Amino acid sequence: MVLGSIYGGIASVSEAAGMGVIGVILCTLIRKELNWQLIRESLQQTMLTCGMILWLVFGATALIGVYNLMGGIEFVKNLMTGLPFPPIVILLIMMAILLVLGFFIDWVGIMLLTMPVFVPIITEMGYDPNWFGILFCMKCRFPICHHRSVLQLFT
Repeated sequence: MVLGSIYGGIASVSEAAGMGVIGVILCTLIRKELNWQLIRESLQQTMLTCGMILWLVFGATALIGVYNLMGGIEFVKNLMTGLPFPPIVILLIMMAILLVLGFFIDWVGIMLLTMPVFVPIITEMGYDPNWFGILFCMKCRFPICHHRSVLQLFT
């Protein structure tokens, strides 16, 4: 139901998620398993997941904010652009960093931690930030092939 509506072009990802929730509620109603305890537990689990994501965003934002105040972003930009390598080699180094981080951190965490550092370097080297954003999104798909998250390949 969810994937069919996405691939069929009937609904966006968020709308399909809502359709999935309605489908689960209807299934539990038909099987007569829907009760207030089940609703309460599912809402608690949802709030725990949202809380973890918000703490991740808060922590990454605080880290990058302090890093920027200390001049770290400017230091790394000057360090990377001052290397005696052509810009493509520096870009490949960034891609290697993203690949290694992808095995340990989810793509949201990688984006929040690396984009404030990488985008000034990219613009300094003369590359288009939109192009780098597309390259970043393509690069974040590679770690999905890692064994711990291989089930995502089937959805």
